[in-house]
Amino acid sequence: CIPCLTLNLDTHIDSIDSEFIDDYDDDDDNNVHSYLNENTEEKNIENKNSNNISSYKSLNQAFRKNEFKKEALFRKITRKYYAPIILHPISKFFIILLFFGLFAVSLDRIPQLQIGLSQQVVLPKDSYLQTYYADVADYLMVGSPFYVVIRQRDYSYSEYNAQNKLCGLPGCSPKSVVNNYTAAPYVAGTGFSWLDDYLLWSEPNTCCLFNTTNNQQPPPNASYCEIIVSKNEINLAPVIKDCEYCFHLDPVTDRPDNKEFYYNLDQFLLQPASLLCPITGQAYPTNVIFEAEESPDGLTYIKTSRINFYHEVLVTQEDYINALRTVYALADASDIDIFPYSIWYVFFEQYLYINFTASITVGLALLGVIVVTLLMLGNPWMSAIIVFVVFMIEIGLIGVMDVWNISLNAVSIVNMAMCIGISVEFCSHLGHAFDKATGSRNERAFKALVEMAPSIFSGITLTKFFGVVVLAFAPSEVFQIYYFRMYFTIVILGCLHGLMFMPVVLSLVGPPPGSMWKRIWKWFKKLYSPSN
Repeated sequence: CIPCLTLNLDTHIDSIDSEFIDDYDDDDDNNVHSYLNENTEEKNIENKNSNNISSYKSLNQAFRKNEFKKEALFRKITRKYYAPIILHPISKFFIILLFFGLFAVSLDRIPQLQIGLSQQVVLPKDSYLQTYYADVADYLMVGSPFYVVIRQRDYSYSEYNAQNKLCGLPGCSPKSVVNNYTAAPYVAGTGFSWLDDYLLWSEPNTCCLFNTTNNQQPPPNASYCEIIVSKNEINLAPVIKDCEYCFHLDPVTDRPDNKEFYYNLDQFLLQPASLLCPITGQAYPTNVIFEAEESPDGLTYIKTSRINFYHEVLVTQEDYINALRTVYALADASDIDIFPYSIWYVFFEQYLYINFTASITVGLALLGVIVVTLLMLGNPWMSAIIVFVVFMIEIGLIGVMDVWNISLNAVSIVNMAMCIGISVEFCSHLGHAFDKATGSRNERAFKALVEMAPSIFSGITLTKFFGVVVLAFAPSEVFQIYYFRMYFTIVILGCLHGLMFMPVVLSLVGPPPGSMWKRIWKWFKKLYSPSN
């Protein structure tokens, strides 16, 4: 009978194992490990240099032998099929290759990520404004106006060199404000400068004349002549009586001096245009702001002023952002304290710093993950692995954003920060289970995966997945693009990294078990024990 008993020993053990299915204690890791050691010593199936299928069979027997209640279906599938396949050496190689390849491709896509938030995306699809914005983009071929404001309060507008830094006339500096903006991309045509028109208005012509009757002196004491056009003359020659030219231009610069510049400026701004004087300042009544009080020399100086420009036709978000970046860069490079302004700048200025804002937001979120996982797990090595996997999920999300036409803006940055928090759920539970398990790295990764995979898949992945899918049917594109697409991507990437990539990483470079807080506590107890 002895040979028969020997031949049927394995069958007998299997029958005994089946009797223990209802007698398993999930927390009895010590019994699992002790049984594993006995089993591996008796059958010689553990190899420290390789991980083969027979080692996972012994782990399966260890789990089965110590079960006290019926095993759930997904847990059984994980234990018998999924975990052994994932932790197979060949599978590990391809998983590492796949996920690091995805990480590298996503990093390469970051510079190509679009920036902005289209107005049509925020509106419901059936809104009448959708048609309005589409027609504006197709037919309204007019650029928006913008202004360049001279912020320097004591700027010498009447001084020759100061004028050359602003004006765009022949003889002005090629690097003047008007010339710089006129030659810039996203700027249409030349600017409308009150200073240019004023200097033309001051030239000898029929624009500025003062009354010389009764020996009146030049302005501000004399009154200005009203230019009358004789309708009887074919050439519309003006009828000028007792009037004299207002300015006595400098013979060197051919410009008015300081007093004449300010004396006649009001007349320039108020005088209406006519056939004989088409260039006046009537178009610039709000472009020049004077000081509230006169100076001691009797002149009212300019407090601030602005120059008018127009943008080219801007259609896409990229056009608007690049146009804003261009005018801001010219202002920063100018020798004069100026700043550009348009009605839409306040909405698009955020995109000039959006990359920095996104980096700071993601960086602070990752720093929070490091602190919390270190406090909870007490294992710096494990905290580093969790943060790295979370960072890979974040980079993967950014790569999908570029592929799935999701732009970078305030909404997507909030979701990127949420991605950090959600991704921790897919990684921290598995890391904690690995830290509590005993045995080699492969054994601990197997135990952690069998223990936590059902919870990660059903308790985290599925619940979030069905909660996110309904957003795909939202009437507004902002919910479909920035909530459904982004959160759907977060759930899928988190599940893949948590159930595939992280177990492999832990089986290769996982930290030894134990919390540093326990070691620190033991060290303090030993240090301050009565025996010491």
